[in-house]
Order: sequence, then C-alpha cells, then structure tokens
Amino acid sequence: MNLLRRAFRKYRMSGIAPVISEAQTLIYRDRILSDLFVERWFDRLETDGRLLTRPALRDRAEWTVDPTPPNSDVVQKGSLRIGEPFANKETKALSAPLVAPFPNGRLLGPVGLGTTENGTLIADTIARPENTTRRLPIGIGTLAAENGVRRTRSALFGSGPEPTRRIERASAILPLWNNYYHWTVECLPRLRSLEQYAAETGTRPTVFIPSDTSGWMREWLSILGWEADVEPLSNEVIEAEQLLVTSHPEPIPADCTWLRDRGLEAIDRDDDGSSPRRIFISRADATRRRVSNRARLDPLLEEFGFESYVLGELTVAEQIELFSKAEIVLSPHGAGLTNVIFGTDLSVVELFGPKKNTTFYRLADLCGHEYRSLECSSDGLDIDVDLNVLRTVLADLTD
Repeated sequence: MNLLRRAFRKYRMSGIAPVISEAQTLIYRDRILSDLFVERWFDRLETDGRLLTRPALRDRAEWTVDPTPPNSDVVQKGSLRIGEPFANKETKALSAPLVAPFPNGRLLGPVGLGTTENGTLIADTIARPENTTRRLPIGIGTLAAENGVRRTRSALFGSGPEPTRRIERASAILPLWNNYYHWTVECLPRLRSLEQYAAETGTRPTVFIPSDTSGWMREWLSILGWEADVEPLSNEVIEAEQLLVTSHPEPIPADCTWLRDRGLEAIDRDDDGSSPRRIFISRADATRRRVSNRARLDPLLEEFGFESYVLGELTVAEQIELFSKAEIVLSPHGAGLTNVIFGTDLSVVELFGPKKNTTFYRLADLCGHEYRSLECSSDGLDIDVDLNVLRTVLADLTD
C-alpha cells in the first residue's frame, strides 16, 4: 500500500514519466532479470574467480592517497532495529584510498562497471567490499536492462561487445543511485584520489559521469574544478590504454575534510550574524519521510529559533553555506543530512520512522559532530514526531 501511495505522490509532484521509469526498474530489473539471470550470473562470476576484489586491487595500486591509513574504526553502514543503540553495530577499520592502473581496461556503460584486459570484473568500480554481494548484482541488472541480456552475458562471460571507442586514460564516478548522498559521499571522493594521481603524473584522466547528470551534480564538478575533464557515459563500452580504478570511497575523515575545504572555498564566508543558526530540513519535496504533524511541530520550532528549509530549492553552494553556519540541524532521515560535512561545532538531530540506520550517525561521528536521534511513529509514508521528547532533546542542546 505504501508503494502505491508513494507512486501517487511522485505522480502529483513530477508527472507520470518518473513513476513509469521507477516501476520498470522495480519489476523488470529487480524482479524479472534478477530472478532469471542476474543471480545465476553473479554466482558463476564468484565461482569462476572472475571478480577482482579489494585485496587484489590493493596489490596493483601504484598511488596511495594517504600515506598513513586512518587510525580509527567507524561504525558499519547498515540498518538497526528500532530501539537498538548505535553502539551495537559492528565497527570496521578504515583504509587509505588508492588508485590502480589497468592496461586495456574497459568501462561498461551506463553503470561504469570496470573490467580488466582479460574480462575480470573490478568490484570497486561499483561497491565497497562489504557491499559487493548486494550492489554488484544491481549494477549487472542495470546493464542487462539497458543493453539487453545477450549483450550483457557476452560482456560478462564472452569476448564482450567491441569497444565503442578507445581513449588514453579513463576513470569513472558513477553512482548506482543518483541522489545527493551517493554522489557526494561515494563518488566525489574518487576525484581526490585522481588529484593525487594527477599531482604525481602531471596528467588527468577523462572521468566518465552519468549521462543524465543533474544540475547539482554539475555544480559539484565545477566547485571541485573537474567540469572540463568529464564526459557522460551512455550504453557504450569504453576501452582505455590505462583504466584508472580508485578504491570505492568509505568515506574517511580526510575525504570529509577535503569536501568541506573545497566546498567552503566556493562560498562567501563573511558572517554578518544574519544566517540561521538552527535549521529544520522539512523534506517537503520528498515522496516519503515528511513530518505528518508539521502543523503542531511548527510552534515548537519557532520557540527554539529554527528556520525551515527545502534543500531541493537551494543550490549546492547555498546548502554548503547554510550548514557551515548552523549550530543545530534537525531533519528526518534523508540525503540532505549529507551536508553535515560542512558544519563546524554542529549538533545533529535525526528523526527516524520505522526504519533506522547508521548512515548519518557515522558521518556525524567522522566529522566530530554531536549527534542525537529520535525514533518517531510511522504515519503511512511519513513520520509523527513526539513533540514532548523532541522538546527535551532541544532544551538539552540549547541549555
């Protein structure tokens, strides 16, 4: 029922085309192709040893971005049961980013799945090690949905389709999901690794990006100074004299610092005291996880001096400026909380519905921010905030 409600909400907000596209993905890629082909293909790839994983990538690396690996552990990204503390989630050791060259490597569009000269799939082009078994099949399913079953099977197990074109040096930053979090945290740090490569070699590769890159993605590339070095990747096969594969970002504190520093360089940092210090992210432009009792929440927000924002109405630079000057951020779980990267001396209050995960707890921890969470009751697609509990949390933070 919630799926239908969300589809109707998306239709009212964006029209019929996005609804049809998402339905095709859910039914064709995630059900039909997955059940008939992708699961068997992935099992065969593992059995035949046709997956190049992180240890092998590390052995081939010629450039390490941070000479000394991070000396701290981080909570694993993943789900928790409602009521379960974040401390229960397992931690993992952070590793330094790296860049490995692959002569005559290929990129399979549109997802940017990398292969070696002999056809071995390079897992880090799609996922971190702990996510490979979940995300790589999604990438393969997208290949099959976009390019056809026969062509995809040939690319995975045969000689593969002939390259569409051959270039000198290539790399890719292509998210499986084109949302703000996955682009900012899981794609852009690859450019930090490629900057290290460029500093040592004096050359930059051509970096392939999604063919449907949005305006805010392009704005990020401009902020980071890479807009002249990118090309869109469609349903094609790129062969490179040297395919440069960066390890899939974790992220790590150094990545967050790099994004923060580069982002802050792009904005006017003069603070005349007029910028809001306490901000509420409403998610009014989202199809789920809005606050259903917003009318009763607003007086409480006003009492504590919060101003409400719809982040989709702001440019990237405006979002960076907003969060860089904030002291408290209150928001339902959602990609907008990625911007906590740009905060300093920040307190984050995250509102959860029936599902709870560690994504922004982990990001806040990496950035050294204070973090609180509030578990809310479900109201269909949305959440109902316990105002008494929230008042206690805000009073404690502002005392």
